[in-house]
Amino acid sequence: MASTLHVIIILALHSLVVAQNASSYPLGDQGNTTNKNVAIIVLYDIRGFNVTNTRLFCERLAYEYKTRVLMPDFFRDQPTANATWSRVQQDLLTVNTYLNSQNYTKLATIGFCWGGLRVMKACGNGNNNSWTKTPYFTGISIHGSQLNVADAEVLQAPMLFIRAGNDPSLDNITAVLNQKSFGSKCEYKTDLHQVFANRVFVYHITYKIKLESVP
Repeated sequence: MASTLHVIIILALHSLVVAQNASSYPLGDQGNTTNKNVAIIVLYDIRGFNVTNTRLFCERLAYEYKTRVLMPDFFRDQPTANATWSRVQQDLLTVNTYLNSQNYTKLATIGFCWGGLRVMKACGNGNNNSWTKTPYFTGISIHGSQLNVADAEVLQAPMLFIRAGNDPSLDNITAVLNQKSFGSKCEYKTDLHQVFANRVFVYHITYKIKLESVP
């Protein structure tokens, strides 16, 4: 397990306690999560691991959805270019193995910008993945950078795509995904500011994950 800990930093799990009606409830651990078989892996943006807002997002997600949330450190304080897809993929496999050992059988992914593209790759079986079938039942790409048709063609799980600002159109990707059996389950949002407002963002995420986790 020691070899895994330098890759995995667990956020908003045993240490997150919320007081309500004079009682405290630890969130994110196996004994107190509502969704005991669902875990969410967050892939950060180009700014890396030590970003307060990203960590707060993980905490809020764990609190709102009462589930396990993990955010691996893919960069490890090294130049971004070192975080090749091969290394990202291996880190994800390490995380998956850990979660499976903890009896989490439904794995979902959420990625920001840099992480948004990697989520799309992880939810497919192309790009020399180590798996023939994606281990993730859904993925969410937020302001994903360099999203492309090639990854859409090998996508194997429904996703939620959220554009921001001047992000390129998703029309070509939508056209490809509409041909897939799960195409009708994919969702596309075009106003990132509106999606984030008034807790709607977390609502969309939790609704999407809950919807897709139903057998």
